Amino acid sequence: MLPETVVAKMFGAFSGSVIALIFIPPKTLIGFFRRGAVSLIVGPIASPVVLNWLEWPANFDNFVASAAIASFASWWLLGAVLAALKKAIETKAE
Repeated sequence: MLPETVVAKMFGAFSGSVIALIFIPPKTLIGFFRRGAVSLIVGPIASPVVLNWLEWPANFDNFVASAAIASFASWWLLGAVLAALKKAIETKAE
């Protein structure tokens, strides 16, 4: 049986990924898989950091919310980093 916090973090990470997919859709299928995998990994890992940073008490709802925030932020950040790298490579090639 999984502990309650692990379930909350995974549910939050999945929810954050779905919300990010709606608001910031990827342009390619490989981008979807890349960003989805990263956000599903980063969400549960970074959720305690977000929880402490926001100074929320550790309960089920706050773990879900912090994992969703971390997942959404990682989705957006990966997209921004990849766009910046692509632009830098194109600029260097010119």
